[in-house]
Amino acid sequence: DKAHGKDTSITALAFSPDGKYFASGASDGSIRMWATWVHKKKEGQPDEIDYAIERYAFVPANGVASSHEDAVTALHFTPQCRLVSAGRDKTLRVWVLKEKGAVLEGKIMRDRVGNIAQLGVSRKGTFMLFDQGHTLKLHSIKTHTLTNTLSVPANSTPFDTLAIFSPDDSLLLTAGAPEGRLQLWRTPDADTRGFEVRQFAPVEGTPPTCAAFAPNGAFAVSASGTRIYQWAIPSLNEVKDHQIHNVRLTLMHQSLDASKQGRVAFEVPNTEGRFEAGRPVTIVIE
Repeated sequence: DKAHGKDTSITALAFSPDGKYFASGASDGSIRMWATWVHKKKEGQPDEIDYAIERYAFVPANGVASSHEDAVTALHFTPQCRLVSAGRDKTLRVWVLKEKGAVLEGKIMRDRVGNIAQLGVSRKGTFMLFDQGHTLKLHSIKTHTLTNTLSVPANSTPFDTLAIFSPDDSLLLTAGAPEGRLQLWRTPDADTRGFEVRQFAPVEGTPPTCAAFAPNGAFAVSASGTRIYQWAIPSLNEVKDHQIHNVRLTLMHQSLDASKQGRVAFEVPNTEGRFEAGRPVTIVIE
């Protein structure tokens, strides 16, 4: 309880890929790096982590001019020896980790517009997410440049609480949909736009507070209220076959309202029986 100082709460934790280090973030915006002291046991018995040793704090004496100005909400190590941190100060930062300190890589990414505390980073260390309300932006960790976006319709509720990558980075699990539903998306890339694959609906309709993928990606768990749910994740082939291509649309009517917004109604054949009454779908016209 005193790892970051008196009256300071720990708000984020993350282990390095090799398990030798972990980082902690706190309510005052501070970040510290720790080394795990491993007790080697006899052959055939698993080793045990006995305690942690503080390596350094993210302070000017260790190369950090300034850390976050509000609570750290997410920390992620990458295989390239980087640490990505997100905070309630609406910033995203990438740190180069060194033996005795850390250095900010590139500029601080400011002006996040959203309430995603658990903001994800791809497991391969390629992309980081940047929330903009109705849009999730995928930025390159190496160059900070925008590589792709994932959006919900403007009249929908914005992304909220969490946005995390699956273990193979092919899927994104997000929160913010009505009635506490989570949404599973195909991660957009250079060849394929992102699209919704599934929605997961908690029984009581309470918004989720956290979620995680299983290491093999076969299922995910989420917590809503006092309950924990387990969700089956579709296979790569199921995701690949999710979209229905070359659908015939029959124009029913079109109109222009007082605000000069056009409205168009189509009739769509439900040949595969996958469309459900009252459930939204996305139609892409190319």
